[in-house]
Parts: sequence; structure tokens; C-alpha cells
Amino acid sequence: MDNNEENEIQISLRILAKTSFVVFIGVILSRLMSYVYRIAIARYFGPEVYGIFVLGTAIIGWVASIAGLGLYEGLIRFIPLHNGKKEPLKTNYLVKFASKMLIVTGMFSGVILFILSDMIAIGIFHDPSLTLFLRILAVSIPLSVMASPFLAMLRGYENIARYSFVFNICQNFVKLAFIGLFILLGVGQAGVPWSYTLGILSLLVLSYMYSKKYTEKIVGKTKNLDEKSRREVRNELLNYSIPLLFFGIVSTLFYWIDSAMIGYFKSSIEVGLYNSATPIAMLLFITYELFSQLFFPMINREYGRKNFNKIKELSKQVSKWVLMINLPALIILFFFPEIIINLLFGSAYVGASRALQILVVGTFVSSLFSISNSLVSMTGKSKIVLMNILIATTINVILNYFFIPAESVFGISNINGINGAALATTISLIILNGLFLIQTWRLVRIIPLRRKMIQIFIGGMLLAVAMLYIRDKFTFTIWSAMSVTIASVILYFVLILIMGALDRNDKHIISSLFEKSKKILKLKGEQKI
Repeated sequence: MDNNEENEIQISLRILAKTSFVVFIGVILSRLMSYVYRIAIARYFGPEVYGIFVLGTAIIGWVASIAGLGLYEGLIRFIPLHNGKKEPLKTNYLVKFASKMLIVTGMFSGVILFILSDMIAIGIFHDPSLTLFLRILAVSIPLSVMASPFLAMLRGYENIARYSFVFNICQNFVKLAFIGLFILLGVGQAGVPWSYTLGILSLLVLSYMYSKKYTEKIVGKTKNLDEKSRREVRNELLNYSIPLLFFGIVSTLFYWIDSAMIGYFKSSIEVGLYNSATPIAMLLFITYELFSQLFFPMINREYGRKNFNKIKELSKQVSKWVLMINLPALIILFFFPEIIINLLFGSAYVGASRALQILVVGTFVSSLFSISNSLVSMTGKSKIVLMNILIATTINVILNYFFIPAESVFGISNINGINGAALATTISLIILNGLFLIQTWRLVRIIPLRRKMIQIFIGGMLLAVAMLYIRDKFTFTIWSAMSVTIASVILYFVLILIMGALDRNDKHIISSLFEKSKKILKLKGEQKI
């Protein structure tokens, strides 16, 4: 690797680190508001209404995936790809084409769900209360689908700060504000789906406002593109996106099938109980999300320029950062599940503690190897992506079918069915990411792992042994557990520093951030004088 290439990689890593900090703020605020929103519903309305809400959002997620036609993912790939090739007319045309299609499919899907809501609620889930939720939530489908081209433009043009503000912060703030208002006004159960729908409406309005400079550039500026090029752009987008349409459907099914099958075999109460564990386990996806919002457009741009070595270095470095951050989170969630669930959702949900322990293993593995998913998508092999998720979802459905009704699974008590659902999801996640890892090597000869990650694992295992010893020797309250958690995280980072887990790229990022902090502090000092 020559000096110029190394400098380019370090610049890209610096941008990723800087952007991840912006996204970090957005994601943390997003998760905080999202959990407070869920907790407000769970605590105020109880497990049954919370379970109905979870089922309702799962169903509209499937319908919205169908209505989206995979075009959001296609736009995220092709906007930076054409920009990297200096083809702005093609970028403009594909955004215009996708937007027109999504207006039609979004409206049509929302109407169909509204009409069929009663049949779905009573005929499939045997719960008449679900009908009202589905009819209100159906309004959110065209809103979310029509917002997707605007969100794709913000990501495709690498305007991640605005994307994060709109997607992570604003919509969740609106949902939380309205559920609080509806509870105060005594609106009742209908306030739950309406608060969600109003949040999606804010997403559409704000994403349009923030992407306006791109839409103004696009409108009326595609006439110079000849018909042959237009046909190529359409075919290219649809050939990539249509498999991702099914990927979106199956992917949504994958992540919600356990809740749906718990609802089928058990009741909405068990669905509510299980869904106190799943959002906590999903915290481990935050780390990859911090980097992926810029990482995917960045590697697509470099793929268009055929900078394969740069893609390899970026992939390995991001995987290392994900491991470094997620390993202590995994250990803490695994050893203190009862305290964490009780703190967030209340004592009524502590029965989901074992399910949380099982789920965090699966989400940890998935977060670590999600880079492979991005790399396979980068090559345009969307059919392979679809096939992987189909295999994993089929396995998930089969395992859920046998595990949820069972009294015990692999010696683990499963009276309410949720531990079996957690095991099915974890096994399926490990298989899914194993497939992506193998295919990444076959397609681009990249295994997104660094040798330095061994030191990080050793540091994590030492921390796990210490946590196991402390947990068995003492009785913990919420405050003492928080104190131990903070001390453990500090100990973990001291251990990986001592073991030499940081490489030159890490040191370069830390050094540049330190220098930037000094400049900011110096500037503030001069302003005070």
C-alpha cells in the first residue's frame, strides 16, 4: 500500500469516525426516545395493549416492505455509484422514476390494509382489538413509503447529519410527544397507533424539507438523458431492487416472525413480554448503525472507482470498532438481564430475562458480521442477499413452530414460549451471518476481521470472568449494578490498551480527534478573552 492510498484510507476513516459521532448522538437520542415511547405504552396500557401494538407495527412493516419495492435500498446504492462515475443525469432520472412509483404503491397498499384489517385481526390473530390499530396504522404506510426517496437522497449524497436528525430524532420525538399528550388527555388505546402515525407524518414532511436542495436540482433536469440511457437506468434499478423487495418482506418477516408466532400460539400478553427483551437486545445493532449510514454509500462509491483495497481496509476497521464497542455491552446485558428489564419496563416483564440473554448472543454475532451483508450488497448481488434471508427465515419459522409450544428447549424452561422464540431467532441470525461471511470471501476476497481483534476478545473474556465472580458473590440493586457497569467498562478499555489492541488507524483517529478538541477549546478560550 503506497502513501497516497494509506492517506486516502485514513481520511475516509476520519470521515467515518466524525460522522459516526454525529450519528451516535442521533441514534442514542432515537433509542432513548423510542424506549421511553415503548415503556410508556407498556407501563400505562399493560402487556396486552403493548402486545397488540407490536403486532400492528409488525404487520404494517410487512406491507410497507411490499409497497417500497426495494427502491429505497436501490437508491442508496445507485445515487453514490452514479455520482462516483460523474453521471448526474442518471442520478436525477432514477430518483424521479422511483418517486413516482412509490407514490402509487404507497397509496394502494395503505387502502388495501385498511380494507382487510378486520379479516387479519380476527381471522389470523383472533383479536378484535387489533382491527382499530391496523386501520389507524394503515395511514402511515403511504407516508413512510413516500418519505423513502427523500431519505435515500440524504444518505446517497452523504448528508448523514440531516438524515440522522430527521430519521433518528424528529420522528421519535413526535411519537413520544403525542403519546404523552394522549395519555394526559385520556384518549385511550386509539392514542397509541395515532401517535405512531403522526410520527411517520413528521418524517415525510421533514425529509422533504431537508432534501429540498437535491429535489430542486432534479426536477426538470432529466430531459437531456436519451431514452436508451433512461431504459438502462430503470432496468439497472429494478433488477437490483426487485429482489430486495422480497428481501425487505422476508427480512421484516424474519425479525417479527417470533412475535407473530407467539401471538398465534400464545396470546398478546406473551407478545408484550417478549418485546421487552427484543428492543434491549437490538441495542447491539446501534454500533453498526453508527458507521453503516455512511459506510455503505462510501464503499459503493469506491466500488464504482474500483478501489478494492480501500474497501477492504475500511471494512476491517469498521468491524474492529463494532467489536470493541459491543463486547462489553454483550457482557453487561448477559450478566444483568433482570436488573435491566426491571429498570426499563418494570417488574411485570422480568420473566423475559432468559430470553434477553439468548437474544443478545444472536444480535452480537449479527452486529459483528453485518459488514459482510453490506459488502455482498455492494457487488449488486441482490439475489444472493434475498436467498440468504429466505434460508434464514425458513429456518426461523420452522424452529419457532417447534420451539414456542415446547415446555423446554435444550434444557431451558419455556413455559410461556418466549425462550424458544429467542433461541429460534438466535440460531437463525448466526446461520444468516455465516452465509454472508462465506459469500463475501467468494465475491470480493474479504474477511472483515483483523488480528488485533484477538486482543479485544481476550480483554472481553477477562472482563466476563470478573463479572461472573462479582455477580455470584454480591446481591445487586439498580444503583450498585450501574456502578459496577461503569467500572467494568473502564477496566475493559484499560485491558485492551495494555494488550496493544489499537493499531495505527485507531491512533490516527484518536490523535486527530484530540487535536480537534484542543483547537475547539483554544478557540473558546480566545472568545472568552
